This record gives sequence, C-alpha cells and structure tokens, in this order.
Amino acid sequence: MGKLFGVSYALRGNAYHIAESGLIQWFNLKIPPTKNGYPVVAIDEMAFISNTDICSLTLPSSIRTIGKYAFQKCTALRTAVIEAGDIGDRAFMECKNLHTVVLGEGVTSIGKEAFKGCKKLKSVTLPNSLTSLAQGAFFECPNIEYINIPTSMTVIENNSFFYFKNVRRFHIHKWVSRIEDGAFAYCNSVEQYTVDEENPFFKAINGDLYTKDGSTLIAYASGKKDTEFLVPEGVLHIGMAACAGSASLKSIELPEGVISIKFEAFGLCPSLESVTIPRSVTDVDRSICWQSNKNVTFFWYFSERPEGWDESWNDLDFDNKASVVRKKMGKSVLD
Repeated sequence: MGKLFGVSYALRGNAYHIAESGLIQWFNLKIPPTKNGYPVVAIDEMAFISNTDICSLTLPSSIRTIGKYAFQKCTALRTAVIEAGDIGDRAFMECKNLHTVVLGEGVTSIGKEAFKGCKKLKSVTLPNSLTSLAQGAFFECPNIEYINIPTSMTVIENNSFFYFKNVRRFHIHKWVSRIEDGAFAYCNSVEQYTVDEENPFFKAINGDLYTKDGSTLIAYASGKKDTEFLVPEGVLHIGMAACAGSASLKSIELPEGVISIKFEAFGLCPSLESVTIPRSVTDVDRSICWQSNKNVTFFWYFSERPEGWDESWNDLDFDNKASVVRKKMGKSVLD
C-alpha cells in the first residue's frame, strides 16, 4: 500500500532513503540532512512523481542521488534548491511551473532529460562540481537565456545543449577536451562561440567553433545575420547539425578537401538556397538539409557517383525535394 500522508523514510544500512510520498501537508518541502542520527542520502526513483502539493523544494548536501522520475510532473513546483548529488534521468521532467533551480557545488551529474519540459526556466548556473550533463538534460526548455559550461566539465556530451533557442553565447574553457556530435545542435540564437586561448583541442574562427587543427567544423554560430558562409580552407569534416538552425544563411560553400558531411549539417535553415559540395566529398548523410528550404539547389562538383551511394544519386532530395546539379569545376552541367 502506498504512503497516504507525508514522506516515507527507509533505513538501508546506515543511511536513510526517501522511498515514497503521499499527500504533503506543507507546500515548502525541506528534506533534513539526518534522521534519528543517520544521514539522509537518497531520493528513490519515482518517490514524489506527480505530487501536486509541493511548491518549493530544498535538498541538503547529504543527498548523494536523486532517482529517475523522482519529481516528474510535480506541476506545482516552482523553486528547487539542490545542494549535492547525482540528478537522475527525467528526475524533474515536465515540472511545467519550475522557474528557479539553484544547484550547489556538490551536484556532480545531471541525467538524461532531467529537466525536460520545464518551460518556465530562464537561467541555469551549472556548478563547478558538475562533470556530466547528459543528452537533452534541458530539452524543451525554450525560455532559457543563459547557461554556462562549468570548468569541471571536460567532456560536452552528445546533445548536451540541444535546442537552446535563446542562448546567445557559449564559452569553451581551457579544460574541455572532447565535444561530442550535436552538442550544440539547433542553438539557433548563438551569435558567438569563444574558446580559451589555452585550450589545446578547440578554437573559434569568426565566432564559429572548430577543432584546434581546423579540420572539423563543430558549430556555426547560427544566430549571426550573415547570408553567406564560405567554409574555411583546411576543413575536412562538417559535424552533425553544424550549421543547423540558421535563419539567415542563403548559401553555403564548402572548399575542396572536405571529406564528410554529417547528419542534419544544414538542417532547419529556412532561407537556404544553395549548397556547393566539392568533388573531394566521399561521405554524406542523406538528411543533411532536414526541414530546410524546399528549394535548395545542391551543386556537386564530381562526375561519377561515389561508391556506396544510392543508385539514384542525381535525384537525391535529402528529405527536401531539392534540385541536384552535377558540375565540373568551372564548367557546365554534365550529361
């Protein structure tokens, strides 16, 4: 039988876990650091799921883990102070009225979609104790205008900052050593990426983010108003969703030497009219222009179909009903 009133504590070994909750008879829930002389160390999975009584929450530094779905759909929750611990997958998902989250210096990880759908969040300061921000942790939080990359985070995981539609700047500090595919996908208001000069792995060129050697375009600053993007010489790879979300770009030209173009590299670019692809390209994803302008023209500068491509490569629409024009460099259309 479930808990009818209050909070249920379970003593496991030498520490207490919060196992479940019933009707909360107070609006401001503050979990104590100890109970009966033992520390309170965990909020179990689904402990407070769909609880509509809690308006504010304070978790002490004794907490080491907040389980999956622990506070999911706590729709009355407006503020949460979390001093420490690992925040589990979807722990605060769909807390639609949550507008303030304070994360203490003891918070070490935030799980997948932990705050997904918290539509009233506007600003999040990640603590310097944080080492892991999982995929989509703040997905569908459209009003966030500020979020930082803490110095403790050395790896920016796949889709960590996916679709932060109102954030204008990201700074890559000197200790970031790896940025995974799509880390900044569809951040369509970013006007500038900056990188600490002492970072040995990454650099910024004209506000866009590249690997240090310039071989991979990681993220174009899609909030810029430029209509044309000439990718610099020396770039070999166009990363996943690298230019995705630009409202202004009309043309993108890749230099000779580019080898690969990843998934949705030019996705959701409504003004895009042309993409020039050199003969050096041998690996390209079919959905490079997902949901972009329906009238994009691809200029392909090679005469033979690359091995492994679809037999109808000259009619590929890349999910876009685009026209495909095959050319030799400086000469007319083949055939």
